[in-house]
Amino acid sequence: MANRRRPVDASTPLGRFALKLRELQEDAIARAGSSDAARAISIDKVATQGPWRTSRPSIFAALNGSRLPSHDTLCAIVSAWDEDSHEARQKWLKLRSAVEAEMITTRQASPEAELQPEPEPEPEPELIRLPDPQPLDEATRSAGDSEFRGSGYVVPDVTSHIELKRALADALEKSGKTTAKIAAEADLGHTTVTQAIDPGAAPPSERTVEALAWALRVDRDTRSRLQLLRQLATIGHGKQNTGRI
Repeated sequence: MANRRRPVDASTPLGRFALKLRELQEDAIARAGSSDAARAISIDKVATQGPWRTSRPSIFAALNGSRLPSHDTLCAIVSAWDEDSHEARQKWLKLRSAVEAEMITTRQASPEAELQPEPEPEPEPELIRLPDPQPLDEATRSAGDSEFRGSGYVVPDVTSHIELKRALADALEKSGKTTAKIAAEADLGHTTVTQAIDPGAAPPSERTVEALAWALRVDRDTRSRLQLLRQLATIGHGKQNTGRI
């Protein structure tokens, strides 16, 4: 899969460059000092924040040594994992130029070898906006509580729990993707994804909801609503809403 780490061939110029980028990432995570700081420089954040035109698959391709990163992809990586300065970016761009020159020399020596520059990132698909939630009436709540009873799991807010699961399932249906495809794009386990939309399973974690929202391409308002529903389902706002699923 494109969004996964793969073994790197250190005998090639591209492979050696990829190993340098991996070392840069590992050092940055080690310096982060906290999980929040590490998440702020995750591949997802690097791909979506900042002025550089790149994508998650492009960053993984650079780290796997399968393609020479474009200038934008390399600048996004360096700004997040080295330092956000002109000097640092220029240093790495010079390294990139040296690698590209070595690859061209290798290609000329071996005509069958082809230099494959990174293609332009594909345009992001249109964001999905789900309709505002409709209040669940008492009959729906009772039916939901009855239908999902038996797992033994008690949630602080049954209404928010059911609404969260329903919203995630709706977003998955609108995306037209399978749970396996979403799991791969969100970098989550398949079981984690199926449990996230299963009303009879525990509420998903904050990280799972964030990863699913990104993979499902929901808009910012919907993403915030999903996190709010998750919080209510996990914490609740009154004993009268507590129930078993």
